Amino acid sequence: MISDYHDKIQKRRLWLLWLLMLAGLSFLLAALWRIQVGMGAHYEGSLERQSVRRVRIPGMRGRIFDRNGECLADNSPSYGIAIYLEELRQGAAHRSTVESALAMVQRIADLTGLVPQVGRGEIERHLQQRRALPLLAWDNIRQREMARLAESAGDLHAVGIVVDALRVYPQGRTAGHLLGYVGKLEVVEEDQPY
Repeated sequence: MISDYHDKIQKRRLWLLWLLMLAGLSFLLAALWRIQVGMGAHYEGSLERQSVRRVRIPGMRGRIFDRNGECLADNSPSYGIAIYLEELRQGAAHRSTVESALAMVQRIADLTGLVPQVGRGEIERHLQQRRALPLLAWDNIRQREMARLAESAGDLHAVGIVVDALRVYPQGRTAGHLLGYVGKLEVVEEDQPY
């Protein structure tokens, strides 16, 4: 009799444990459904507002020394201000993206004291040819302008500071035919004669 009583208590405890586990699993499943299905539209809208920035990092060239240890070719950092047009776009029409970019260029120029280096034509050309890449609005800026921009970086979305390596030749034209020369790539328009 005592053993039957203990068996009943054990069965009740197992049933209670099984019910608690089932209730916990049901709670987790309900919470999972609420997050994935119930709030799906909210998270989908949040996902649409996010963007991926493509960052182009050019290969760094090495330093070149002569046999006496004199540096013939070196690298120097060059800082620039880039505008990520894809983040400004956010589903807007082409014309409004250009207007937003022009407004952003003017706002940065007002904050930093720099003269705008890009206009409507450059922005439109960039949107047509290299939309995914950032638009380099200023290059080779000084530390003062970079500091002014960094002070208000929280207010500026779709703007970033980019670093590029600038090739420096401390000896001037010495051995230029052996070292080679690195400069900006000039793009020739199809309508222009060579």
